[in-house]
Amino acid sequence: MPATSTRERSRHGLFASRLPKRIIILCPNHTGKGRPLAIVREGAWETPLGLAPIDSPLADCVKGKIPLLSEDAEAIAASTPSKSSCRFSSPPPIHLVPIVGTAQFDILEKLGEAVAETIRSQIRTKY
Repeated sequence: MPATSTRERSRHGLFASRLPKRIIILCPNHTGKGRPLAIVREGAWETPLGLAPIDSPLADCVKGKIPLLSEDAEAIAASTPSKSSCRFSSPPPIHLVPIVGTAQFDILEKLGEAVAETIRSQIRTKY
């Protein structure tokens, strides 16, 4: 096996071992189908390495901070990049919150603020 492959595998393993247990994935809506902001709140998310459970409490926390965020199967299903962006992840013990968004800056700014506040509140709760 070439040295590059070994190096790549080592880097991937190092990165994977440092992943947090809870991950919010933000992806663009390339198709424009569905609502401006869509979230998956329950179930599991298919990654190339298997299913990862949705972090429902974290998803509900984000959703509660931004009314524009809705469950929209059409927007989520049309967003193949969100699934391929999970290449780095593995099945449990990680939990995901996939969010697909528009290209409208003002909406994305509100989403960013909601995600930041959610993360801050989760840190305060944990420590």
